[in-house]
Amino acid sequence: MRFVFAGYIRTASFHTPEEWLFRLRAYTGVLEALAKKHEVISIEQIAYEGIHPHNGVQYHFVDYGKPVLHFPLELHRLIRSLLPDVVIIHGSCFPWQVWQLRKMLGAGVRIAVQDHSHAPPSGYRKILQRMADHCIDKYFFTAADMAAPWLHRKLIAHAGKIREVPVGSSVFQPVPKAAARAVTGMQGDPAFVWVGRLDHNKDPVTVVKAFLVFCSHYPQARLYMIYTSGELWPGISRMLRDHPFGHAVIPVGQVAHDIMQYWFSSADIMVAGSRQEVFGAAVVEAISCGCIPVLSNIPSFRKITGNGTCGFLFPAGDVTMLAEKMLQAAACNREAAYRDALSWFRDKLSFEAIAHSVEAALL
Repeated sequence: MRFVFAGYIRTASFHTPEEWLFRLRAYTGVLEALAKKHEVISIEQIAYEGIHPHNGVQYHFVDYGKPVLHFPLELHRLIRSLLPDVVIIHGSCFPWQVWQLRKMLGAGVRIAVQDHSHAPPSGYRKILQRMADHCIDKYFFTAADMAAPWLHRKLIAHAGKIREVPVGSSVFQPVPKAAARAVTGMQGDPAFVWVGRLDHNKDPVTVVKAFLVFCSHYPQARLYMIYTSGELWPGISRMLRDHPFGHAVIPVGQVAHDIMQYWFSSADIMVAGSRQEVFGAAVVEAISCGCIPVLSNIPSFRKITGNGTCGFLFPAGDVTMLAEKMLQAAACNREAAYRDALSWFRDKLSFEAIAHSVEAALL
């Protein structure tokens, strides 16, 4: 089967295939795994033009000079010339373009759309989406529950079009804990790591409050907070200032992505309290390094963990339940949980597992 992947957005800040593919390596691994059994072509839009084979995938770099293609005639002609059996479009917010694509390809080619956003369209885009839905064979969501608002608003005709396909995986490998901690300096028994923006959606306040309760049972525990923006840190800092376990919460700040492999390998438990997530890249990376995940019970995290088969889930925003799940995670056999996390990643979340999901979705 010949797969063609494409999108409608140009990223002008990248000028070479190598730097672009390195940036996308947590996603392109899916294409490479799929290419072991199928022909895979990916059309990429950066400030470069040319064909670049890489790890079994043929990358076509094109530059149409526009940040977003609203009338992508040239792109659609290129897709048609590649004689695809299946076209997979990045992003669910391009119904007008997908409608045009179907007109170019005719009825013989299957079209799938990979969701990358939270909210279904509103306003006039609802009309376009209903029109495009007739042209789309499958929709890929990380979790089927995430498609519920689309189905409720009749933006997708029926649930039979929905398939669960995560948007990416992890390139990290587990590092022995002692070697990882020599890099990070992480301490704590157990050691927790939290990663994200310090904003209301990531809900670090609930995480910190629960962890402070947890510390009354495990006073040697430590929570390391890695963040790219610190909107809520002033309030968290005030909370910690007068608390007897305030010293156990350690603000790390921003960490280079490649170094995160050592942070996840240093930690025993990864905690996340997000109110909503399209996927959960940091969670998947943590599991790939053997972390026990303690996560809010939202659709994407339910999917990632098999409804808590790997790790522990708590109701988002519930401090008491989060503290309880932290205690359960700390009390479990951590060596066995470490091995279980790595097995779960290999079987359910790896590039090979996701490639199999793509195949199964289109059978």
